[in-house]
Amino acid sequence: KKMYGYPCHGKPRYKCSNKYARYPLPKNCTRGTVDAGFLDSAIWRAFLRVLDQPEVVTDKINKMSADKRNRQSEFEKEIQKINGELLALKEQEERLLEAYAAKVINLSQLKSQIESVAEKRSTLLSEKKQLETEISTFNPELSFAEAETYFRNVKEKTQNADFELKKKIIG
Repeated sequence: KKMYGYPCHGKPRYKCSNKYARYPLPKNCTRGTVDAGFLDSAIWRAFLRVLDQPEVVTDKINKMSADKRNRQSEFEKEIQKINGELLALKEQEERLLEAYAAKVINLSQLKSQIESVAEKRSTLLSEKKQLETEISTFNPELSFAEAETYFRNVKEKTQNADFELKKKIIG
C-alpha cells in the first residue's frame, strides 16, 4: 500500500494513504503511522543490498532484452509484409495506368483509384516508419561486468550520501 509523509509534532512520519484511496468508503487499513527515519533507513538498506547483487538486475535486464529481441524479430517480419503490400500497390497503380491508357477506365475512375492506392501507401509507410523507429531503439544485453562496475560506482557514491541525495537516488 502507498504511504505518504507528514509531520507529527515536528517529527516526520509515514501514514497509509488507504483512507484517501478508498474515499468515500471507510478505510480498511489498521496500521498506525511509521517513523520516517526508520522506514527511510530500511528502504536505503534494501537498496544497498540490491547494489551488492548486480546479477539479479543483470538477469532481469537480459530477460527484458530477450523479449525485446523477439519483438524486434516480429517487427522485422511485419516490415517485410508491409514491403510486400507496398510492392503490390505499385503493381496495382501500374495496372490502373495501363487500364486508363487502354481506355478501359476513364480519368475520374483513374483519379479515384489512384487516391485510394495513395491512402493505403501512406498508411503502410507510416506503420513501417513506426516499426523501424521501435527497432532502432533496441538495446543490446547488459553484461554482468558492466552491471557490476556500474553498481560499484553507485555504491561508492552512496556511502556518505545525505538525505537529499538518497531521495534523488531512490526517487
